[in-house]
Amino acid sequence: MHVLETLDLLVLRADKGKDARLFVFRLSAVKKGLEGKQAGKSRSDCRENKLEKTKGCHLYAINTHHSRELRIVVAIRNKLLLITRKHNKSSGVTSISLLSPLSESPVEEFQYIREICLSDSPVVMTLVDGPTEESDNLICVAYRHQFDVVNESTGEAFRLHHVEANRVNFVAAIDVYEDGEAGLLLCYN
Repeated sequence: MHVLETLDLLVLRADKGKDARLFVFRLSAVKKGLEGKQAGKSRSDCRENKLEKTKGCHLYAINTHHSRELRIVVAIRNKLLLITRKHNKSSGVTSISLLSPLSESPVEEFQYIREICLSDSPVVMTLVDGPTEESDNLICVAYRHQFDVVNESTGEAFRLHHVEANRVNFVAAIDVYEDGEAGLLLCYN
């Protein structure tokens, strides 16, 4: 689950196995429901909040430095789906809500960009922002005994690090930024 206060969004994966899906909610709508002591939402109540094409997802990641746009990558077995949400020029929840009334469900603000096929199902996944406005963004994935970097534009995968061990427990790939340069902290046992 990801709570993005500045974007007024709640992103979460619900269910498991082939019924798992990605849902997006407006934080303001969730807060209003909680303040009104509204009972929890059922699966059918959340129908308009599910992102299309995400059925069966076992993993997802969002970009942590979403200054240009929010990007979400969803893993469904060995397939990656890239989904984006464009920002308005005037950023911030208050400026957007003053200009136009926000719908209850933010799903229509998201668009499916592309599908990327991998050689195996990822266990860990992280989005890495490129240094420029061009599409030089990357996706770091961990599977088998290695970390790979996948170019979002071309779908090409490059080996980043191979782990020499019989059994590997991947923990995380953390994107870090210094002076506009992206770096990755690879964590595994």
